[in-house]
Amino acid sequence: MLRITQTPAVQITTIHLEGKLLSPWLDEVRSVIAGAQAQGAVRVNLSGLRYVDPQGAELLRTLRQNGLELIGESGFIAGLLALSKP
Repeated sequence: MLRITQTPAVQITTIHLEGKLLSPWLDEVRSVIAGAQAQGAVRVNLSGLRYVDPQGAELLRTLRQNGLELIGESGFIAGLLALSKP
C-alpha cells in the first residue's frame, strides 16, 4: 500500500510518500506531483517509504534528474537511487 499526502506551504508543497512505491501506483504519484507543480514549487519527502520496486526507483531517479527535490530518503532508498539503470 502507498499513502500519498500533501503539505502545502507558502513557498513549496511537500508531497509525502509512505509505504511501498510499486509500479501499480506510479501513475497516481505522477498525477499528484503534476497537480502540485501546477500550483508552484514541489518537493517529495521519502522518509515514510519502506520499499521501492525497480520501476518506482526509476521514477524517483527521473524526478530528481528533472530537478525535483527528494528529501528524507533512508539509506536503502538512497542506495537504490544511486544505482544506474541496468
